[in-house]
Amino acid sequence: MATVGRGADQYTVRFPDGLRDKIKNAADTNNRSMNAEIVARLEASFDAGIADPADVVRIMKMIADHTEAVKAVSEKIDQLRRDR
Repeated sequence: MATVGRGADQYTVRFPDGLRDKIKNAADTNNRSMNAEIVARLEASFDAGIADPADVVRIMKMIADHTEAVKAVSEKIDQLRRDR
């Protein structure tokens, strides 16, 4: 059985500028911790058969960008409803 939680393997990652915020926003949207968001996305990339780490990073950025776009549209809709 795999070890989970604080006893699990750990690895320090350096994010490009802005990526941490995108991961945080996506995690908040999905009601997960940042760690759970990153793990879920990495696991999904392996399940999808993506072998190139560059593809994983590219897909994570695309998902984060789309998450931001959806959030912006949602906020705009909320603002329009409040302005009625």
